[in-house]
Amino acid sequence: MGLVSNEEFLARLGTAVAAAAAADKGTVFMTIKRFNDPKKNKKSNKKRDASGAAMDVDVTTTQPPPAPAPPSVGPVEHACLLRFQHGNAKVSTLLHPDDTDAFMSQYAAVAKRHAGVMFAAPKQQPAK
Repeated sequence: MGLVSNEEFLARLGTAVAAAAAADKGTVFMTIKRFNDPKKNKKSNKKRDASGAAMDVDVTTTQPPPAPAPPSVGPVEHACLLRFQHGNAKVSTLLHPDDTDAFMSQYAAVAKRHAGVMFAAPKQQPAK
């Protein structure tokens, strides 16, 4: 399934946790990882001139290539990819750094609402 909005993700997460509790079995797996945008990481092998147009490179010249620009100084904030799986249903959302605080407070509300189910003590096995 494609990406859904953050609010839709939280609503579906609450529904999945409630469904797992109602069935008295099942697990909801949730993962959070850093999102590296593949569109930003593609590098072109073609040289470009100042206007951005591709240009032909003469390989017979003996001039060394220009020095690469120094890496940017300071921390870079990355987006997070959040996913959960319940049964065959998989739901994902992309969390931008600016939305982290609001999302985490909403996630905390969902976790508190379903805390009795999510953090229940393991059931005792009947004695034989």
